[in-house]
Amino acid sequence: MITLFLLLACAAFKPASQSDFRVVVQGSEHKNIILEGLKPQEMTFLTIHAMDSNMEVTEFELLLARGQSPVGMPGMIVSGNHVGLEKLRPFAKTGDRLVVKVRKVKSQADLEEKIVTIPIK
Repeated sequence: MITLFLLLACAAFKPASQSDFRVVVQGSEHKNIILEGLKPQEMTFLTIHAMDSNMEVTEFELLLARGQSPVGMPGMIVSGNHVGLEKLRPFAKTGDRLVVKVRKVKSQADLEEKIVTIPIK
């Protein structure tokens, strides 16, 4: 199982609830990937939406991690709220994590750092 961590870069840390962000992977729209996770072959195209209509993800960093180390390649900086996962798929194994650090959002009023975990099975 691979896990996705979603980090919102701000001053304080608070685990994100499912209601903070909606993370969608193309082809897996039918399931809640935050709870159910992804299989490596399901790693296609990821999109992050802030559930707060006053907030929009405009830049994030993405990396695949195993234990405490990056796997395959260094973190990728992504402009916008979506990215293709095909470059990471060949390196993904059960138990890994996709780590997404949200670096910029439109309207940053009252934001705290947040983490969402998505297992990859």
